[in-house]
Amino acid sequence: MNLTNTTTTPSPPDLFLKPLPPLISGVPDSIVLVILPIAAYWALSLFFHFLDVHDLLASYRLHTPEEVLKRNHVTRREVVRDVIVQQIIQTIVGLAIGMSEPEEMIGGEWWEIMGLYSKFVSVERWVLRGLATTVGIDGLALEEKVIAGITSIGGDKVLAGLMGVLGLDNQASSSPEMGDWRYKLVEIAYWYLLPAARFWVAIFIMDTWQYFLHRLMHEVKWLYSRCSYMHHDKKGTLQLELTCQSYNLETFHSRHHRLYVPYAFGALYNHPFEGLLMDTIGAGIAYKISGLRIRGAMTFFTFSTMKTVDDHCGYSLPFDPLQYFFWNNAGYHDVHHQGWGIKVCCLLPLLLAWNTNQPARQTSRSLSSFAGIAGLELNGLVATCQPVTLHLARKLQSNS
Repeated sequence: MNLTNTTTTPSPPDLFLKPLPPLISGVPDSIVLVILPIAAYWALSLFFHFLDVHDLLASYRLHTPEEVLKRNHVTRREVVRDVIVQQIIQTIVGLAIGMSEPEEMIGGEWWEIMGLYSKFVSVERWVLRGLATTVGIDGLALEEKVIAGITSIGGDKVLAGLMGVLGLDNQASSSPEMGDWRYKLVEIAYWYLLPAARFWVAIFIMDTWQYFLHRLMHEVKWLYSRCSYMHHDKKGTLQLELTCQSYNLETFHSRHHRLYVPYAFGALYNHPFEGLLMDTIGAGIAYKISGLRIRGAMTFFTFSTMKTVDDHCGYSLPFDPLQYFFWNNAGYHDVHHQGWGIKVCCLLPLLLAWNTNQPARQTSRSLSSFAGIAGLELNGLVATCQPVTLHLARKLQSNS
């Protein structure tokens, strides 16, 4: 392949649009879109449950099995029931969104690539004219010199190899005009960079939606619970006076915090309204605004589902890629489920760090010393009431 600089447009193929073949033969992609995240949820949850039941990788546990039984205020049966309810709602909304989407077609890719290519060339010419007008540089000659230099050191072979690796070299010999380096860059952008950009936009929207909603549910008492407490700090001890005795007084987010010791299949244990608003609608908005296509949406929904399951898995695994590459992992989120850390590490589902004023990379192990403060009975703290903050825990530790 030569890094030619031609702007000749290759002969267009016949425009023949047809429906995108389903990922699984006989099953519409709109069905796979809603089934895949649920299947991933239970598959990954059962993996961690298998570790729990058989006491495997015990040294990586964030909590002991005894803590799971004693500290949680909800049974596993109730957790499974409520997760299934949320997934039924999720499926209904997902199917509705899928039915509202037009059928995805293939066959017009060449025309879309050429549209991007034409815009690229137009911008390039505008830049080159600008160089000539403003600073008197012959932009075209400069570009040709740069291309010649890149070619002399094997740049054309690198580009040809990259196109082969990416599976985009099948048209190179069919039309010599397609050897234009600009066309090749546009091809790479169309098939790889633009889908990746849509994926990251979806992550940005999802993170933003969930973080601020989650924070709102902790700061607006009615959205969290109608429970409250008063504390009296006397000589380094903490006494809690609970003004509620029943979970019947909960509203929304406090239900999730019945799990002081989270485990994998409790990741979506929420009040149905919270699950609909924060997870289902949030994911739907991210999907619609980002412009993800159906296969990209499958990847995004499945990835985000696996991430939230892993965040609640109860293990700090150094070889887990979701924990190795993401700092807001199981150890980090576990702090948020503790009574003394509930307002410290707010939920950051994927990547963003909106709560930059809070300790970013703390884990329940690195902060576990606060759980041993003399006179501070953290295990008995009811999660539906306003929590003990890390600041208060430090104050108590300094007074003890």
